[in-house]
Amino acid sequence: MPFFSKRVVFEAVLDQPRHRPGIATLALLARHPQNKLPDALLSCAREDGLLVLNYSYRFNTPLSVDDAGVSAVLSRAGSNYETYVAWDAVLSVVDDETKAMAAWPISADAVGAMRASDDVPDAPEKARSLRVVR
Repeated sequence: MPFFSKRVVFEAVLDQPRHRPGIATLALLARHPQNKLPDALLSCAREDGLLVLNYSYRFNTPLSVDDAGVSAVLSRAGSNYETYVAWDAVLSVVDDETKAMAAWPISADAVGAMRASDDVPDAPEKARSLRVVR
């Protein structure tokens, strides 16, 4: 199975030869220390720190991709926000139209960086009152 970088997959989704530009959905570690995300978007992250963001050239907002990550102006609730997401924080890329997905494991660098910044989510508490029902 060939390996494709996150950037290659992301750009392939955006640049699909369709009647309009594609939408790429990124699932990412919201509090990765290399990301630059406003509180308005960080507040949308799940308890485990996962955040899902949509990108497309059809949104008519600035979008720039390089080897380090993706910079874009994203909208939420009628407000625009400048964002930057490092590729190291990205866990998956989904083509919004076809639902094709590529996923990668969390890198050791990402875990180490998040631990150093105290942004690793705590493990959930074990349930105390489980019982087997037959």
